[in-house]
Amino acid sequence: MRKGDVSKPELLAMVNEMVNTPPRKAAKVKAGPRSLMRKGNPLILIVEDNPDDVKTLKALLLPDYTIVVASDGAEGVSQALNHKPDLILMDISLPVMDGISAFEEIRKTEVLQDIPVIAITARAMKGSREEILECGFDDYISKPIDVPLFTRVLDHYLKGDIEPGNSASNIISIG
Repeated sequence: MRKGDVSKPELLAMVNEMVNTPPRKAAKVKAGPRSLMRKGNPLILIVEDNPDDVKTLKALLLPDYTIVVASDGAEGVSQALNHKPDLILMDISLPVMDGISAFEEIRKTEVLQDIPVIAITARAMKGSREEILECGFDDYISKPIDVPLFTRVLDHYLKGDIEPGNSASNIISIG
């Protein structure tokens, strides 16, 4: 950028936006140790109401992970309390209690606060990722699922050895 490329009003608007944007909540999650403490496969709670999406997620996760499924947000909170999973995959548009409300309930419960919760959602409009992450979710994966990204995100939170990142190949369509 060179001098004169931005007008004073544009510059002031950009600075105002940066100063007045609320900071994203910092994740409290430490990658890796939860799954290392459990004997056997890491336990993943899938909170998803679409049977086809559940089937696809199971196909991606089995046999390497133990899976518990909840079909609505309220059941997801209950299953999280009952099983204390290593990771939660949470749809946002759910019956009974939406995914954001379920996430907030999970975070209010001390024994569940350190469980990584990843939003898996068809909300893929500009700004959706940021909006969901600002709610406090640990990560965001849009549908259709990018399989290499999905694998890296799981490895990051369950093994702590790989940084999540974006990829545009090997996309599986769900939702």
